[in-house]
Amino acid sequence: MDWNDMRDELRKIKAPQTRSDPRGPASAGADLIEKLKTRDAEEQAKLRQSRFLFLVATSLMAFVFAGLCLLPPGPLHALRVLHQAVLLAAFVYITLGLRKKSWELSKVDYTRPVRAFLEEAERRYVFMSFRDYLVAFVGLLLLGIASAPYVVGLFLSRYVDPRYYPVVIVLYCLFYLLVCVMGFYFTYQNWKRDKAPLLEEIRRRESALQEEGGAA
Repeated sequence: MDWNDMRDELRKIKAPQTRSDPRGPASAGADLIEKLKTRDAEEQAKLRQSRFLFLVATSLMAFVFAGLCLLPPGPLHALRVLHQAVLLAAFVYITLGLRKKSWELSKVDYTRPVRAFLEEAERRYVFMSFRDYLVAFVGLLLLGIASAPYVVGLFLSRYVDPRYYPVVIVLYCLFYLLVCVMGFYFTYQNWKRDKAPLLEEIRRRESALQEEGGAA
């Protein structure tokens, strides 16, 4: 083989290709954290909007409550004041709940160790905890009690014979329960669309870290 043949053979030899951006567990964890940051920022923005609306509504309820307290006593004065107080308490309760959730989101530390961060993220991304169910139950109970006199009283005083008052009250309770169930259903569907995939990824990443720790 002469020099020209050797040169042709050498040209056919190619250097092995290397990846310039290897994707390992560390980079996969960084991708997940960025997704959580984006989702948390969107949640924070929605909470701020909701909190502003409820602050306005709560201020209006407080103004009406103060006005009722200043009115001269009448036959139903005490009942109206009590009803408005329950309604105001419901709005204050919801507003404080929104503020607390927004505050908790603002305190999320994305620089924590991976295991601790994922454990905290998993608790935040489950559908509802026991505390969430308890808070929702109390809030809905207050709203139901506060709205009942308006809704039921309107029909009772104008359209319903006194003999059917119990039926109207039962129908209102059933209607309110149906609204609550539908609210939970649509909330679950939104969670399933927006947060369930992230929760699954969080748990998959936690399992991978456990396997890596066991192998080590």
